[in-house]
Amino acid sequence: MSIVNEARIWGHIGSDPKISKTKGGQDVAEFSVATKETWKDAEGVKKEHTEWHQITVYGPLAVQVGKYYKKGAAVMLRGQLRTERWEDKDGNKKSITKIIAKDAFLTDKRQDMAAPLDEETQQWADDYTNG
Repeated sequence: MSIVNEARIWGHIGSDPKISKTKGGQDVAEFSVATKETWKDAEGVKKEHTEWHQITVYGPLAVQVGKYYKKGAAVMLRGQLRTERWEDKDGNKKSITKIIAKDAFLTDKRQDMAAPLDEETQQWADDYTNG
């Protein structure tokens, strides 16, 4: 039996990526992505919930993210969940779960922001959209 840690999301970038380097000199991009769920409650009233995801990208993909990804752009991401744990200065335990993205694709229709999706990614987008 194989064990898999894979996360896939499709949402909108919440802030321009913050670009930095690791202590070892590797490029890093960090940004947030919002996904939204909508439904109708028992009375037929439309409800919605926005979930914010923290994204980290390393290496050459981080450089591309820094150049081309902007707040508001639609993006599909594929990666792994990673939870970081620490204690703050007062000794309180803290944690955050991030998606360490291995693949990222802009999906905006605007020519200045998005490259065409490859066949596999387009199929994933179609499947995701159509349930």
